[in-house]
Amino acid sequence: MKLSYNLLEEYINENDNVIIGVSGGADSMCLLHLLVSLKNHLNFNLTAVHVNHGIRETEADRDQKFVEASARKLGINLIVKKVDAINYAKENCFTIEEAARNLRYKCFNEIVKNGKIFVAHNASDQAETVLMHIARGASINGASGIKKVNGNIYRPLLHVEREDILKYLASNQIDYILDSSNLDNKYHRNYIRNNVLVALKQVYPKVVRSICSFAESCSEDANFINSLLPKEYLLMQDGGVLLKTNFCHLHKALSFRLIKRAFEMLGIYADIEKKHMQSVLELSFQRSGSILHLPHNVCAYKVYDGVFIEIDEQTKKTQSEQKFALKTLNFEPFGKISAKTVPVDSVDFKDGNHYVDYNFVQGAVWRFKKNGDIFKKYKSGTKSLADYFTDQKVQRRLRDFVPVLAIENEILVVANMNISDKVKVTGNTKKVVKICYQPSNLLTR
Repeated sequence: MKLSYNLLEEYINENDNVIIGVSGGADSMCLLHLLVSLKNHLNFNLTAVHVNHGIRETEADRDQKFVEASARKLGINLIVKKVDAINYAKENCFTIEEAARNLRYKCFNEIVKNGKIFVAHNASDQAETVLMHIARGASINGASGIKKVNGNIYRPLLHVEREDILKYLASNQIDYILDSSNLDNKYHRNYIRNNVLVALKQVYPKVVRSICSFAESCSEDANFINSLLPKEYLLMQDGGVLLKTNFCHLHKALSFRLIKRAFEMLGIYADIEKKHMQSVLELSFQRSGSILHLPHNVCAYKVYDGVFIEIDEQTKKTQSEQKFALKTLNFEPFGKISAKTVPVDSVDFKDGNHYVDYNFVQGAVWRFKKNGDIFKKYKSGTKSLADYFTDQKVQRRLRDFVPVLAIENEILVVANMNISDKVKVTGNTKKVVKICYQPSNLLTR
């Protein structure tokens, strides 16, 4: 394939804001020069961005200086960002590759506003990605590989083979640098590039082109199946996603995609494999309250009306005990609880608030449930708090985050739900406390 700036024309319009990620390697230098060539024929804003990941120390500084010199020579604006990929990987349990990629795109998105991000993935990158996904047990979604256009990210060289890129650089006398880490086969992608694809090419010389064609077919099939997804089974709720009851009875091709879509709705696009989706599907047939721990600190819960998936950090119990007081308390993650005294004749039991006898709540504390808690609800018998929650169909994932007003193990008030018969207002009550609630969206019954 003979390369020219015409390859880019379909992606850029007059006055577009375009940034290009430039590492200094062959691919990015090729794309950079193509963009500069197009800029001579079309008026748009072009900025190069170089991210120094701090991984290869001296070599990384060499790369940065090379890109800076290239940008000056071409007369284009360059922004350099320095990040610490090694510590970021340790802190977030990522591989170095994942950390570098995440930080790189984070930098790109911070720089470009309402614009387009161009990166220089080529056909060989696509082939490597597809093989890696298949080796990890991907579905046809994974076998679709990298998207040519994904949101504001553009990869116009995705169907261009590396040999054609090198020919373009040589014929136009364009310098580039070699990244020594590309020779380190401890990285999975490098192993596939330097060993697997080399071996395949000896038997199938056009294997890269064939794999890219396969990926394109998988993408078309995946898009069609995704168009059949019954989205009514998915509901954003309380900071997570509910997969409604009976999604598990759909064809597996659809139920798996609904599970995958639920993760995407939480902003998680990577590391969710077939085994994880199978586990979520199996969870849907278990008893209510069953829990499944998944990558990226995600928890899935079997609830009364399906499977609820959320990022676990959203429901950490962050509040210790607080003494009952006639004031407004912030009780995270539940929300606000307000208590004040009111005249006895102003009590309105139908207004949704709780009215209790002040004499019986002195010395009580607001806290979360504990083992051994008992509750004698208004006009009813005594039972364990756990049994009360079961009767009220409170989802198990939420029970630890419903505040209760208690004296030792005796529950006097269950926030926003009910009061104990012990604290009810009677004809003998001298001082009435009105308790109001402002629950957050995180917790619902």
